[in-house]
Amino acid sequence: MWEKMNSIVVLKRLGYLLDLRGFGTYDELKDKLNDKFDLLNPLLPRTKEKNSKWKLIINQRLEYA
Repeated sequence: MWEKMNSIVVLKRLGYLLDLRGFGTYDELKDKLNDKFDLLNPLLPRTKEKNSKWKLIINQRLEYA
């Protein structure tokens, strides 16, 4: 299924969001990720908080009901 993803950054964001909800996808996706840190939300400014597992800059707090 992941082979159809043409964007590494979208794959990182999706994996991070799935992780937050308890779906462990990292082991399946880790070989497809690069070492560049990308923004979780590209429409917001950078912050200093990073997630080294998914190589994302966490620039938005996500809350679930």
